[in-house]
Amino acid sequence: FGFPRLVLCPIAGMLFGFITGLLTSLIGSLLAYYLVFIFVRKTGHGFRFHEKINKGHLGKILGKNGIPAVILARQLPIHGMVVNTLLAFSPITHFDFIVGTVIGLIPEAAPMTLVGTGAVQGNIKKTVLYLVIAVIMLAILWLAFICYKNIKIKKDNINNEQKT
Repeated sequence: FGFPRLVLCPIAGMLFGFITGLLTSLIGSLLAYYLVFIFVRKTGHGFRFHEKINKGHLGKILGKNGIPAVILARQLPIHGMVVNTLLAFSPITHFDFIVGTVIGLIPEAAPMTLVGTGAVQGNIKKTVLYLVIAVIMLAILWLAFICYKNIKIKKDNINNEQKT
């Protein structure tokens, strides 16, 4: 089922530094995830599971909230292969899958890449600095997501009020 990407992130940070290491690990993960997504989409239509997801409540939620749904799916403590397969069976578009995956991988990849980058610094102060930066990045990403979600909820409420 592949090699754990969270092992590759610190290695990429050690070898290439933070920015290049993060980009390398994100691009590698995205390519692997997208290949699985395409493979399941092309070969998995015979499964009844596909129909149940698309016609059920989950399919409506995923189809309506593509990018945020993928971002949230990436945060679940589930193996990436399972997430890719479920998303491939869902009505998620290719664009939503790619954008949501890139954004959804950052909260785990950035700190792990920073750990690798800090490990080769040879200076505990720099290592701690990199870890603090990683925590700040996670907090900013989380706040941005909450703001996006709140704006979306308000927009949906306004649209619902206008319909009634």
